[in-house]
Amino acid sequence: MSNSRRLAGRPERQAEPVLPLAPVLNFDTLTVRPRQRRAIGFDGLDSKMLFLVSGRYGLLRILRDLDLQAGDEVLVPAYHCPALLAPMQALGVKPVLYDVDWNLDPDIQSVHERITDRTRAVVNVHFFGFWRNVAAVREVAKQAMLPIIHDCAHVPITSVERAACAWQDDYFFGSYMKFAPTFDGGFAYKASGWRSSRASRPQGLKAEIRALMTLVERSARFDRVSFLSRPARLALSTQKRIRSALKSSNTKGAPSAVYGGYELDLALEDVRPTRMGRWILKRVNWQESAEKRRRNYLTIGAGLRAVRTVRALYPTLAENEIPYVFPALVSGGDSSYQRLKLLGVPMYRWEDMAPSACRVSAQYASDLFQVPCHQDLTTNDIDFIVQTFKETLGVANLAVSQ
Repeated sequence: MSNSRRLAGRPERQAEPVLPLAPVLNFDTLTVRPRQRRAIGFDGLDSKMLFLVSGRYGLLRILRDLDLQAGDEVLVPAYHCPALLAPMQALGVKPVLYDVDWNLDPDIQSVHERITDRTRAVVNVHFFGFWRNVAAVREVAKQAMLPIIHDCAHVPITSVERAACAWQDDYFFGSYMKFAPTFDGGFAYKASGWRSSRASRPQGLKAEIRALMTLVERSARFDRVSFLSRPARLALSTQKRIRSALKSSNTKGAPSAVYGGYELDLALEDVRPTRMGRWILKRVNWQESAEKRRRNYLTIGAGLRAVRTVRALYPTLAENEIPYVFPALVSGGDSSYQRLKLLGVPMYRWEDMAPSACRVSAQYASDLFQVPCHQDLTTNDIDFIVQTFKETLGVANLAVSQ
């Protein structure tokens, strides 16, 4: 389907995505009964797994558990999501940036050089769902007698628990709302168990209604629940005043992660995820979702191989890797990014990282595009992404390149 057809009637400068950036409510990827509770920490591991409104609150709980004080230092990669720093800034903890290489593996020498007598922990980020260079980072932390914090915001919660049980490292945190069609949801895992096993405060009725309405609206917008789409659109088109009353501002009282923000609200640190989200989490068909993500990733990679200015950061998938997004390295990142966004390709990049001397971080801030490959993308959606890249950035002359 051509861009002109997909964007018919859309204002010329509109950058609204025409495909879902994240999973949306779709009964094809949910099971009827919660058959997989043991795989996601609902039986037997409650004392180790703490469920919160988003991943950054999991990191906040970890920092508090380590009893970090203002002026203490935590090592984090120079390439990072800006939200990673918010919990540290809230507590006055100083993030110290270590370099990464062109594969986003930690520069081990850089990690060594940045350890001081004020260093209290090392954060290892598993970018885009890939378990990379874990042994080297763990060895550095072990030698320095520092706890290692695994940032698993890009890893499905099922994989996190398997890794946590195998490694017995101190801390893991992540965001299950990136892999399940929920309004909110994050977690923190501690191998030795938490002193308090649950977030103490439930969300109120207003928040639960907002979450349900948002999930239904997203699903209807992208036609993912067919029998709900028509009535949902009709209802949502006539209830703006109701929504306005329930959501005086879209973000008030909700975790900023829901709307793509990087902020942290300390008032939400002991709040539980919404009931609707926890209900959905128990019913996600994790195996099917993983298979679809892997298939979509490889399909996008095969399609973009023909685009002369695009290279896959990770061209292949190991057996245990379930991708969060397809990381595409694009030459001339700034102009290409804006053109693709204006055509409705749903993607993003980390442009607002803390400044550092790391060359990789500086270049990837503009050139590394995070393209969705989640389980709720259809074949037509994948075709649209690939075709839009090809039409916008140009296809390599294969006869010449050979």
